[in-house]
Amino acid sequence: MLDYDARNLTLVEEYIPGVDLAKWVDEKGFSQIAEQARASIWIDIGGALEHLHMCGILHNDVKPENIILTQGSHRSVLIDFGIASGVCSARGTGAGTPCYIPPEFLEGRRAEPSDVWAFGVVMLFVFGKIPLPDEGWPIVQVLRKNSAARRKMEQWLSRIDRVRESLEAPLQLLFEMLKQDNDRIKASDLVRRLKQCQALTQTS
Repeated sequence: MLDYDARNLTLVEEYIPGVDLAKWVDEKGFSQIAEQARASIWIDIGGALEHLHMCGILHNDVKPENIILTQGSHRSVLIDFGIASGVCSARGTGAGTPCYIPPEFLEGRRAEPSDVWAFGVVMLFVFGKIPLPDEGWPIVQVLRKNSAARRKMEQWLSRIDRVRESLEAPLQLLFEMLKQDNDRIKASDLVRRLKQCQALTQTS
């Protein structure tokens, strides 16, 4: 946000020229994002989540449609904070997009690791491991035992787990983004280790 005018209920925001990640797909829905841009997305959005979590904020809707890849510079920007919340107020919230809701939501939990999970699903798409997710179910009904929505989410999570188990060694950090919430890598550790990997690549 660049400016605001409370009298006229006006917010002035930065214009970011670029295209959201969901537009970078082939006819089957698989990512066509260039290899160089993939690393940028991982570090830039990881850094955005690190900053948000340090401020006690959850985005609650990390998905390809909410990440802009800027023209030319390969800078990535996280957008659309319409359902962002404080960490303390996020427990059990049904806000978000179904395919990016974390497994702990089945038990009514939601916190910083939930954003990391959603970003992990995004990166599975970015690296071409899954097509752009488009399945849906009523999120709030997931909390009802034996509901069709809960079964559909469990099937989706099983699919993600199978993809996670098949990841090759260079994507070990992505593997750690999709663990159970108690073991899931934090955004701050993710960014630190990504930058270490980047530094090693540049010096080798």
